[in-house]
Amino acid sequence: MVGRDFTKPPRTVNRQVGEVVLDVRDLSRTDVLRDISFSVRAGEVVGIAGLRGAGRTELARAIFGADPITSGEVMVRGKKLRNNGPLRSIRAGIGLVPEERKTQGVFIALSSAANIPIVSMLKRGTRTLKPSRERRLAEEYVKKLRIKVGDVNAPVASLSGGNQQKVVLAKWLNAGVDVLILDEPTRGIDIGAKQEIYELIHSLCEQGLAIVVISSELPEVLALSHRILVMHHGEIAAELDGETATEEMVMFHAVGGKN
Repeated sequence: MVGRDFTKPPRTVNRQVGEVVLDVRDLSRTDVLRDISFSVRAGEVVGIAGLRGAGRTELARAIFGADPITSGEVMVRGKKLRNNGPLRSIRAGIGLVPEERKTQGVFIALSSAANIPIVSMLKRGTRTLKPSRERRLAEEYVKKLRIKVGDVNAPVASLSGGNQQKVVLAKWLNAGVDVLILDEPTRGIDIGAKQEIYELIHSLCEQGLAIVVISSELPEVLALSHRILVMHHGEIAAELDGETATEEMVMFHAVGGKN
């Protein structure tokens, strides 16, 4: 995690943050998460760091409603999500780009054209979409996100890891989200694609999305985040300012250090 060569992401410098979009209050899950509270504002990137097993992915899934919680609440723009589940979260404007892209992020055997409208269709309760509309939509996002694909009707499995990740992102952007949670957004993709993902995160931040970035890559968290939450054993051990935090500070809290 520390001391390895890394192409530095562009720092997210936008400080024109707006109102609180995501508000997590006292979120707990027995033996996994304990009393997690934090907020994310429009135009802000909050990074979540910690060692493996600290509860980072579990927190993302709990916020999204993919895993049950014992207590606490999740609010989007001041409205509490009741009986929280993935579909309610989607309709409330929360998107989750999961850690396991191939098994949880896309239908790998389907085409880009078939994958991109899926979340939007779930959100609206739509069952079908004309193939011509699917293709036009896919071609729009291929251009917008610079997805390298020969044919939008080819299986996503034929794309590189970075381009698969862009298809996952296209699904959420097409659905229209206010909160975007990115769990290991650049895992398993090449350096060039990483830089493009960083630029996209920066652009989405400037557009006013509330973004949560979870990453094992400390340089990535440090460069992208306005604030950094460090997790240790299912709790938030520290909150650090993104401009002044260092790898040493993050690691100190990640291993349970106390000031």
